[in-house]
Amino acid sequence: MWTALALAFALAAAPAPPDRAYDRALLRIIENAFPDATSETDLPSSQRQLLRDALASPAFVHEAVGPFDVHVLVADELASESAARATLKAAVAGLTPLVPVMARHFGRTEGLISGQRLPLVLCAADATREVSAFDSLIALLDHCESGPGSWTASNGSLWTDASRASLVVRTWDVQLVNLSHADARAQGEAFFKHELGYLTLAHLVHGLLRQGSWGLVPPWLDQGLVDELDVEAYGEAWVGETSWVATTEGWFRPGWSGFVPEGAQPPPPVTGPPAELATTVRETGNAWLRRSRSATRHWTDLVQDLDSKFPASLAFMAEKRAAIFPEVPTLKEASGSPWVKGVWRGMVGPKGLPPDIASRYEGLFKKVYESAEFKKFMDERGFEMLWGDAPQFAAFMKKDNAEIGDMLKLMGLAK
Repeated sequence: MWTALALAFALAAAPAPPDRAYDRALLRIIENAFPDATSETDLPSSQRQLLRDALASPAFVHEAVGPFDVHVLVADELASESAARATLKAAVAGLTPLVPVMARHFGRTEGLISGQRLPLVLCAADATREVSAFDSLIALLDHCESGPGSWTASNGSLWTDASRASLVVRTWDVQLVNLSHADARAQGEAFFKHELGYLTLAHLVHGLLRQGSWGLVPPWLDQGLVDELDVEAYGEAWVGETSWVATTEGWFRPGWSGFVPEGAQPPPPVTGPPAELATTVRETGNAWLRRSRSATRHWTDLVQDLDSKFPASLAFMAEKRAAIFPEVPTLKEASGSPWVKGVWRGMVGPKGLPPDIASRYEGLFKKVYESAEFKKFMDERGFEMLWGDAPQFAAFMKKDNAEIGDMLKLMGLAK
């Protein structure tokens, strides 16, 4: 078991929520995966290697199916190895239809998805525990995805109340699934037979279209690609809902009214609906979500998107909307991303330009910038105007260069 030094390691790595649940969750998975470790020095020094070694440890049962490495945590509701292996067998069987699809579309030796091993980690959390098996997996993944250029550096901590209560938690390459979640339980065997495969495809498409992306992904492209691959693998797309309602037309028969002679009885009342009334069964719900449309629905959206004046995939990467296109949202409005970036132009001179010459040019440039003709030219074309003297422009370029550098490192194009 771990010593106080090990606990200090966990505390130092955690985001320190008030209840310290993160610390206990991380310590739990470390103890299970590395039972012989007594200090931090007994663990892999690399965070990514720590994750790989933990998943390969006896705390999990494992099996590879195509490019997917499936790991089932032997803990909580799957505390017995036999239960964990039965779950592993069901998961592998459900993912098997994806193998030929992956080989056809991602069969190259190297690529964003091609040639990669794709970890899928399953557990069945015990919700009565202070820190569940799912909590421990989230804490481990969060710890191993921290630091410059990591998932958490760009997307924030994985350790949130929303994540701990969710069915799935993902980074670009790792997917965690809580089989005890109400949504998984509600599907029963169908979860393993199809939904797990759908979730895996959605994870791949998310990374394929968004990792390193600078713009918005059109909704028809995102869901459409998942649907296409899902239909190819399973014959129909998982996402969909079809509901029906049975109705019978209303009816009304008035009772007898009038005077009757003294001592006489009124006629008996008419009861029951007319025999000719039929029950009608009709399909209800959102027509776009009907599973029968899963193979074609995104193409309808594609046509609508392309025919519209401002497609759903269009947004301005600016602080505010452009005056000439007021209908187009900013990137923050459309996606929640605070990223602001645009193409800029500036005037520079050769190194060593005499200060008096540089000052003269700067004055002329500012005169042009403040002219009505230049403002009219820029406004008509939707360009924003920003003035900066030589020191301000130098500071602007330095900041812009640093931001672009961070983005290139995030995409793996620079170190």
